[in-house]
Amino acid sequence: LTLLWEADLRCMRHRFVDLLAEGIEIPEPGEGADPQALQEAQEEAKQSGAAGQPASATISREDFNPTLYSLDAREMELLQQEVRKEMDRDLRSDVLSALFDRVEEPDLPERQAEILAILRVLLPNFLSRGALASTAAVLRELRALEEREGVLDGGGRRKLAMVVDELSSPATVDELVRALEEGSISATAGELGELLTHFRPAALGPLLRASELTEDRDLQKVLREAVRGIAERNRAAIPGLLQHADPVVVAGAARLAGRMEVTEAGPFLAGLMEDEDRDVRLAAVEATVMLKASTAAGALERVLDDPDRDVRIAAARALGELRYRPAARALREAITGKDLRSADLSEKIAFFEGYGELGDEKGVELLDRLLNGRGFLGRKEAAEIRACAALALGRMESPAARAPLEAAAGDDDPVVRNAVSRALRGEKAT
Repeated sequence: LTLLWEADLRCMRHRFVDLLAEGIEIPEPGEGADPQALQEAQEEAKQSGAAGQPASATISREDFNPTLYSLDAREMELLQQEVRKEMDRDLRSDVLSALFDRVEEPDLPERQAEILAILRVLLPNFLSRGALASTAAVLRELRALEEREGVLDGGGRRKLAMVVDELSSPATVDELVRALEEGSISATAGELGELLTHFRPAALGPLLRASELTEDRDLQKVLREAVRGIAERNRAAIPGLLQHADPVVVAGAARLAGRMEVTEAGPFLAGLMEDEDRDVRLAAVEATVMLKASTAAGALERVLDDPDRDVRIAAARALGELRYRPAARALREAITGKDLRSADLSEKIAFFEGYGELGDEKGVELLDRLLNGRGFLGRKEAAEIRACAALALGRMESPAARAPLEAAAGDDDPVVRNAVSRALRGEKAT
């Protein structure tokens, strides 16, 4: 095979020669060609053999010279070592190394194309067999080959890109993730992570979807790390994922943009807060906080009356954390409105603390009235509202906010008294 490879031989040509047609004389049969004479000669040989010394029926060790065939202990150990070495040798790696040695020869583009075609077939085969380490090794070599100048011509680079793009296609990634979840392919976190980091940006969508939906926490962690690795090398692909047709992918891309602080995603996040999908809206709010995107902060005000409770809570907390002061009026109207009074305690706390974080100049007076004031009939606000007002005062940096808290420190209601105590200590409820 080596000679055929080195000589670039593809086939062998042969031709049948008819001796009679070529005019070559065939020799006449000599003595012994007659069957009758041959039979008589065999009978004579049998009779003469019977008259001689009979052959021994058994073979003994003395019939052989052991020094000609046996090995000493050192030679036997050496032979066993070589056999074990050969049996344990990773033939797959050796074959792949030989292929990559040959593909690095720029003077033979046809051979390079042939090897790339072989790898195009091998990679899906490796994946289906669960040989993730070998697949990752091939992708690593292909990336190194792609980065080297002068090795591949234009056609070779296109073929190489096609090999990697096909492996990174959504169909291949979906099949791989399904096999991992079902257990038909077993791999360590290191092997899977090494493989996925070599995938193209086209794999980001299906990997994001899988990382959001899988119930296997270990697999989810590896997938998210792989997504982060691919996205770090292809940051420009993230805004495109925010416009994906799959809401699961969009939600994952929004959180990814926030964690990576992709500022170009800011304008897209504002639009996603009006998406029909609840998870997309929630992810957009969370990403805005991580990204600290001023371009999307204004949209958070509109989300304060979102149909979903979790989205409303996230928006109120986000406005407070971002210190987005233009939202003070919206939060002020919310904490004094009727809708919030019928909400659960977690939502009340989120809105009040968000308002307190903004440090509204009208906030101390308003919150003092809610905490310590009385109505027309001399009744105070509900205990939950008063407790939330105390927590909001505790989030304000104004020195004037401490006086209302000290005035309510000895309140008869234990819920209010506990909230005031926490506010004075500077503790946050959420």
